[in-house]
Amino acid sequence: MNILVNGLEVSVSGSNLGQILEELGYVNTVLVTAVNGNFVSVQERDEFEIKSADKIEILAPMQGG
Repeated sequence: MNILVNGLEVSVSGSNLGQILEELGYVNTVLVTAVNGNFVSVQERDEFEIKSADKIEILAPMQGG
């Protein structure tokens, strides 16, 4: 299935947000996620079904100064 992740088209095989994050290499990482502009909490990710053409935003905290 083709989706957009942070504005880039990606082909994935997972069907829920948790599976897709794992497939993309986001394992044991502190993240904030949104699908189609709506926040998805950590607790909801494994139940949140993703459909073709959905837009996923993934944000990770960064240190800097």
